[in-house]
Amino acid sequence: MQILVIWKFNLALKVAPIGYRWNGIPHDSLALNFFFGPNAIFGYLATGFGDAIGEPVGTRFGRHQYKVPSFGGVKAFRTIDGSAAVFIVCIFAISAGFALLPNPVLNLKNLTFIPVLSLVCTLTEALSPHGWDNATMQFVPSFFVSSLFLN
Repeated sequence: MQILVIWKFNLALKVAPIGYRWNGIPHDSLALNFFFGPNAIFGYLATGFGDAIGEPVGTRFGRHQYKVPSFGGVKAFRTIDGSAAVFIVCIFAISAGFALLPNPVLNLKNLTFIPVLSLVCTLTEALSPHGWDNATMQFVPSFFVSSLFLN
């Protein structure tokens, strides 16, 4: 358990952008650890891998743009192609999350939940305001896993 917590903390430091850090520690990562415990790994993995793949795929291969809200008045767009990449990578990231839990539980219920949670993560990333997707992508999967499946 101690190794998992240290690994999650190190992953959180790599995932969070500089603006979210306070003395080198991301604010949202501390909140995830406090509220969701070991289930926070789902948020870290979905953001660290799923959200991180969306922009490069959308920039390189994206053909179908859609506008996203922005609080700073900046025109922000994402692509369906980038969002599809988020979905695919989130399937692997969430599967890894189940495998990394202290007591891995991989039953039929959790196997059917993986694509559903991946879709929820994709919609969260797609609908989040510009610049807010890292925080929402960390919170939503951790919340869903904690409240619905692993209690």
